[in-house]
Amino acid sequence: MKKLMLILDNLIKCFAYGALLCTFVIVGIALFGDFGKGEANIGSFQTETFNEGWLLEYNDTSSDISLPFVCDASVGDFITIKNTLPADLTDNSSIMTRSTLEDMYVYVNGELREHYGSEDSKLLPYFLPSVYMVTSLTSDDAGAEIEIKYNVKSRGVINEIGLGHGNNTWFAILKKNISADITTFVVFVLGFLLIVIAAIMQRFVSEYRPPYYLGLLMVDIAIWMFSESSMKQLLLQKPSLSSIFTYISFELLGVLTCLFFDAVQNRRYHKIYQTIEAIVCIQLMVNTILHITHVLEYHQTLISSHIWLIVELAFVLRNVAIDIRSKRIHEYRTTAIGMIGFLIFSLTELVVYYLSDVPVFGRFVSVGLVILTIATVIQVFVSQIRVSREHTNEQKKMLINLIETVAGAIDAKDEYTGGHSERVGHYATVLARAMAKDYDFSEEDILRIHYIGNMHDIGKIGVADSILNKAGKLTGDEFTLMKKHVDIGAELVIGMEGSIAGLLDGILYHHERYDGKGYPSGLSGEDIPLVARIICLADCYDAMTSNRVYRKRLSSEEVRTEIGGVRGVSLTLSLLRYL
Repeated sequence: MKKLMLILDNLIKCFAYGALLCTFVIVGIALFGDFGKGEANIGSFQTETFNEGWLLEYNDTSSDISLPFVCDASVGDFITIKNTLPADLTDNSSIMTRSTLEDMYVYVNGELREHYGSEDSKLLPYFLPSVYMVTSLTSDDAGAEIEIKYNVKSRGVINEIGLGHGNNTWFAILKKNISADITTFVVFVLGFLLIVIAAIMQRFVSEYRPPYYLGLLMVDIAIWMFSESSMKQLLLQKPSLSSIFTYISFELLGVLTCLFFDAVQNRRYHKIYQTIEAIVCIQLMVNTILHITHVLEYHQTLISSHIWLIVELAFVLRNVAIDIRSKRIHEYRTTAIGMIGFLIFSLTELVVYYLSDVPVFGRFVSVGLVILTIATVIQVFVSQIRVSREHTNEQKKMLINLIETVAGAIDAKDEYTGGHSERVGHYATVLARAMAKDYDFSEEDILRIHYIGNMHDIGKIGVADSILNKAGKLTGDEFTLMKKHVDIGAELVIGMEGSIAGLLDGILYHHERYDGKGYPSGLSGEDIPLVARIICLADCYDAMTSNRVYRKRLSSEEVRTEIGGVRGVSLTLSLLRYL
């Protein structure tokens, strides 16, 4: 019946795993399969590109260009691009383009239709955050001249322009950036959960400090990625404020990264990390004051943040190299792999920022963050397993010391059987090792039986010395009291059963008899637990081969004859072949 239940359990698990795998496959087909017929029509979100036929006017020169385009203009210059709108425009048409820190002005037939510039409000920074700007058009604008002017503040980047109906130009943008937006959301949620779980767990286990700081780092990176995403305009009532929190969150990357690495490396390099943290904090405060007072804006001081971030990453690599040489890396080997991956992708992010005209923020750093998160979580589990093993080994050592102390105390109490407990433990070990192949005993099982042998008479601590050390035969009442030592012993070790399996059985039942005439429960045959039968045989063997006040020790041959010939002997006769 038990085997049937086990088979049924395995079948249910296999079915559940298979069904779950099928759902993943079906979801994949639903996402990427294109079977056309039979599905409900959802209409068209199609947009057109409006990137050809543009005329660039700059510095009294003009040239034909295709978008996107980077103009070699100086900061403060104005760039103008001109084109003719399609002749088939309908009402509710629109064009969309993205600014890259530049002020933008859109004219149709000389009329200003849309404007995005820092002069609109004194509260806006000079370097406006990059946004998408939509300009509504009607059928009356068909064939009209469109003119877009840029006030160059950074790189002179002219982005692609999309042409669509109503607001469906947003659909193409959101679909293009959906992977980055989902990544941002996942990083934020995972970081938040990591903070909560680690904050609770680190009250009890110090190993959770690195995940706590990693959670803070993930949330901070998610905020930075969100500030650069296409979703900010749809979710924020005042997206221009992203120009503030994007730089604050980026500056904080250095501090949070140092806190994380400092915790991972057990604060061995705390002074170095603390110094960098202090410098970055001071830098953030100074840059904020400069920004508020309009002396220098965050964008203009960004290079200093990048420099300190590179310095910090260099020190992290230095510290990891030192730990590798000193062989301390084993403490966080898995996390170190994630750390190196995170550093490589972070540096790649910086390189792409400076080399690309229109960088996609967070693409590389998020990959590095995923690697670091997986490595950190694995490291926590590995560390917990190591700590658990060390704790278990320490408990075992304490238990062994206790057993040896108790065994010594028992033998010291009984002046006629000194060393008896230790010898029973030894004989039980010899017997268990001989039986190992037939009964599938592991080394751990053999060691466990040895400890039980040492502890089998622990209950004699509760028996009066006058009975234990009586030279003659015990009376009926005295023997009744003597028999209670198994019950007393069982009560003493009931809390230790989880540490040494079979300990309770070995102590409580080692005086049961094969014919059912033993004590305390009158068990017979193989109803007597195997460990109790082994201890019983070892106990009998030591009693027969030790000198007692009422007789001298028996020879080995006499012991074999005695055990094999006495009816009702308190052990399974099938164990005799191991003596």
